Amino acid sequence: MVVAYGTPLPPLSAGYGLTEPRKRGKLVLHHPRGAWRCGPPRVTIRGVFTSIPSATACRDRVRFLVDGFNLYHSVKAAAKATGAGPYKWIDLAGLCRSYLPQLGATAALDRVHYFSALASHLGPTNPDVVRRHQVFLRALKGSGVIVELAHFKRRDRTCGACGARIKIYEEKETDVAIAVTLVELATGGACETIVLVSGDTDLAPALRAARRLAPAVRLCAVFPFGRHNRELQQLADLSFKVPEGKYAQHQFPDPLILSNGKTVRKPATW
Repeated sequence: MVVAYGTPLPPLSAGYGLTEPRKRGKLVLHHPRGAWRCGPPRVTIRGVFTSIPSATACRDRVRFLVDGFNLYHSVKAAAKATGAGPYKWIDLAGLCRSYLPQLGATAALDRVHYFSALASHLGPTNPDVVRRHQVFLRALKGSGVIVELAHFKRRDRTCGACGARIKIYEEKETDVAIAVTLVELATGGACETIVLVSGDTDLAPALRAARRLAPAVRLCAVFPFGRHNRELQQLADLSFKVPEGKYAQHQFPDPLILSNGKTVRKPATW
């Protein structure tokens, strides 16, 4: 008898289900790379057991890690390519959930993590930018998305043309936060599949580390429109490209009614 990989195995003396009479024989477990921790391929167990219905196969818990800035620029590119949009009022949980069928019949959405940073330094000169982002974060949190924010850091540089000192602000720690979370989830047994939504090659070392430290965890990549990355594709067990029209299919309603009864309205320019 062959049992689906990841199926919890009770003591053999207790039997393996109640659908058939117990028979003495052997049980062979087959599982591919990335299966749950059920031993090496073709483990043979001898004892008394009965067959396990297919409905008892394990649930494949899936976590999505979304690179907010990578996705933002992709959404802008998709709007330009389609002549529509701007698609910024995007339902991330819905978008991620739409990829579950491609991950397998047992794939179930566990959590969606969104990584970004608030451009607070723009507050004095362009407060609407910050306000719109904050509204979007409220919508994400209200839909169950875990929001993890980094920050912008000021750097002073010299203009190569005129020699003047200029101030610039660079987003910091977002990539590091994604990488740390990816490795923590992989090594902590939080899920069976991790899907990275990004085309940023800087995240390749995190995928390599997760593969080395937790080889049983399946690592996948979803490349936002126009953000395909060959290196990440080679490191992933599965990869998908977001087509330009998919963002339009996964937009929050306006207004969005939260679980606490409050409403969030899409920014007027979105």
